[in-house]
Amino acid sequence: QNVQSSSPLKTTLTGHATFSQTKPERDEIRVNHHVEMSGLFVGSMPARSWLDDYLQRSPYTETKKPPKLNFSNIAISQRGEKGSDNQKEKAMYEPFCRAVNESKACPGFTLVDVSQHVGGMDVDGRKLGPDLMLFANEYLGNSKMSKHFAWAHCEIFFEIKPYPENSGFCDDANKPLEKQKGKSLDTRAQLSDYAARILSVTVQQRCFIFVVEVCGKYVRLLRWNRAGCIVAAAFSFLKQPELLASFFH
Repeated sequence: QNVQSSSPLKTTLTGHATFSQTKPERDEIRVNHHVEMSGLFVGSMPARSWLDDYLQRSPYTETKKPPKLNFSNIAISQRGEKGSDNQKEKAMYEPFCRAVNESKACPGFTLVDVSQHVGGMDVDGRKLGPDLMLFANEYLGNSKMSKHFAWAHCEIFFEIKPYPENSGFCDDANKPLEKQKGKSLDTRAQLSDYAARILSVTVQQRCFIFVVEVCGKYVRLLRWNRAGCIVAAAFSFLKQPELLASFFH
């Protein structure tokens, strides 16, 4: 006798957090995101190939060259220098935003330091947020950004770390893409946490989101969707700022 049965239930963090009466702690959430995303990262692929494959060209980008980005005012930290890692990281926020905004690299949008803001859409009460977010100028002109930001209006988010070894990913083809050391795990879990929040049906009903990881002088582009994440190889924004300009453009 054939007995029909349904597929087994899959308990995911997003489903649990949405419908449960209990609220997991931030560290527990990030650990769970890391576990759920394990094996779902693809790459790394050359940054130029990533840009060509995942950014659609428009008549605007075909006729106008990307503006030049100048990141010379960003102090790149070295191990052994005075100051905590947190202080070194925060020292990069404002100069990075200024370099992007003053160049008008992304017309109609502004990169904002939201590290001290509270997420306006953070309904479960957690103080959670990336370091930088890209917002449409229209939203910024009609909102009060002094204390809050809205996840629902985030176009792209940036996570910044002071050292290259803090990256969640490895570009060596002979090694696993997903680095397994402590700081790298934390970085990748943070990225997964924020991407999951923006892709959540309760925040933005989007098919994908672009994410930028900055570790020291290296930047990495990521395209997150509901199936996983496509990872570009890291490149120096000091030596190859034109790649980041093409991304914004």
